[in-house]
Amino acid sequence: LEIKASMKKLDFPTRSQVAKECINRVCEAASLKSSKKRRVDKRVLQCISDTPDMEHAGTNVTLTVSSKYLSLVNVDTGDIIAKHDMPRISFASGGDTDTLDFVAYVAKDLNEWRACYVLECGGSLTQDLIATVGQAFELRYKE
Repeated sequence: LEIKASMKKLDFPTRSQVAKECINRVCEAASLKSSKKRRVDKRVLQCISDTPDMEHAGTNVTLTVSSKYLSLVNVDTGDIIAKHDMPRISFASGGDTDTLDFVAYVAKDLNEWRACYVLECGGSLTQDLIATVGQAFELRYKE
């Protein structure tokens, strides 16, 4: 989902709400969750585009996280879906109680286009992934 505002300009609770709303919208678009009327803060709605790009929905990926970058590679074809240098990733968060197996991260591409990428993590790996991304941020900061 395109993100229309810098995450750095938002406070932490609003960043979390943006990530969770992106997860909800992707899950609804993929029919993994029924569309429910939710109260969503106006600031959050202003940050997120209306419709997610579902081009890679359901694709199994290999996720690589290092202190230098995060990449998503299609398991079946070997095609790179996304590769973001760590300084271009601004935020990562897990879902809410309905979407515990999902992680969202916000990153900018080389053209300064910002988007939220939503990943489904089987086997309760969500917290491990968020911790790993957090460690990669810390290592990058120390380098």
